[in-house]
Amino acid sequence: MILPKGGSPIASSDHGARLGLVLASESPRRKALLAQAGIVPDLIRAANLDETPLKGELPRAYALRLASEKAVSVAVKYKALKPSAPALVLGADTVVAAGRRILPKPEDANGVRDCLKLLSGRAHQVDGGGAGVAGWCRPHTDCRDAGGLPPSQRRGNRGLCR
Repeated sequence: MILPKGGSPIASSDHGARLGLVLASESPRRKALLAQAGIVPDLIRAANLDETPLKGELPRAYALRLASEKAVSVAVKYKALKPSAPALVLGADTVVAAGRRILPKPEDANGVRDCLKLLSGRAHQVDGGGAGVAGWCRPHTDCRDAGGLPPSQRRGNRGLCR
């Protein structure tokens, strides 16, 4: 992991060994966000999970669950491949929702068109979840609204669906 000058202390473990960074996502956006902070992951791997929302699952909980499951899934695979190489595995997910309805990630131009049609003129939310797993500990998760505003202060804005 390449860090900016004065970077994060997570770059070394308790044993003095360099702590690698594994990104549990092949999303170009995630890689670009890390690059903006001067961070280059040592390894990028997709988790390849079933991303179907659970019955009644709310958007924010869904984003957190997927981020956590991605981080844990890739951490287990990484530990099997490199048992003596310490690493922090970062999982993340972004969810677009209209009310409680979680929109699917569009896979083609028709999917994008359907998504934009549904969102046109309507308020929607974008939730992001992140989870980090180091070793075999329980994942730490966090979730923030992309706009940084509490739901009561959000305005209906028109934007692209993922």
